[in-house]
Amino acid sequence: MCEKQQHWQRAAEIWQQESFWEKAASAWLRINQHREAAICYTEGGNWESAEKLWRWLENWQQVAVMCEKQEKFSEAGEAYQQAQEWEKAAQIFRQLQLYPQVEECWRKLENWQQVAEICELQQKWEFAAEAWLKEDNRKKAALAYEKAQMWQKSAECWQELKKWHLVAIARQHQQQWESAAQAWLKSDVIDKIAHAANSYEQGLLWSQAEKCWRDIQEWEKVAYTCEQQGQEKWDDAIAAWQLAGNKLKAANLLRRMGKWKEAALTLTGRI
Repeated sequence: MCEKQQHWQRAAEIWQQESFWEKAASAWLRINQHREAAICYTEGGNWESAEKLWRWLENWQQVAVMCEKQEKFSEAGEAYQQAQEWEKAAQIFRQLQLYPQVEECWRKLENWQQVAEICELQQKWEFAAEAWLKEDNRKKAALAYEKAQMWQKSAECWQELKKWHLVAIARQHQQQWESAAQAWLKSDVIDKIAHAANSYEQGLLWSQAEKCWRDIQEWEKVAYTCEQQGQEKWDDAIAAWQLAGNKLKAANLLRRMGKWKEAALTLTGRI
């Protein structure tokens, strides 16, 4: 009777009381009460019609909910973004494996741990490292920089953490052999002097390498590094070869120096 008299508001209210949601929504729309109509469609489970009205009203949170009810998850995520409900949007996009959108949402929230983790999933190692630094996690930043082969940045992180053996490895990747050797010497690894010596050798820093090998009495290595320093160090090389028990090497070096008698005596064991 209310509808026949075009008393639409009263009709809508009665339909609502009786849970006739579609009829109530239609009545509300007759008088352009879109919000009340959207509520009725929502209560009645007419998600599609409700979504349209909520969009018209720019109620993005409700749009998102309606899209979820219809399993329109990508659109739901976009609606949550419009509502600035970044965490809910991120969770939906994560389920859809839409990683760039997930990253955008976590950046809006300045949740740097989540940004870093999603960047790692995308193998965006430099961006992951930068996010870990904002989270003040130097270790994970260094590991991400290593994945990006950004050895200078990695070395800086490890240096702040005083992880000298990892600083040394990063410096080696940069072919900064002297810096690598110095880092090895600061480290607490058991064979740090040998590592340092090898780095000095890679950098052709023979005298520093020699000193390291002497410290651990690696006489063959001492002899080799002495030879690389030129004739003025050959006497030291000969002495080292003899300490290493390698008479033939010592004798050959004596021959190169023109000391044939000493070479012969060395081979016979008389020197």
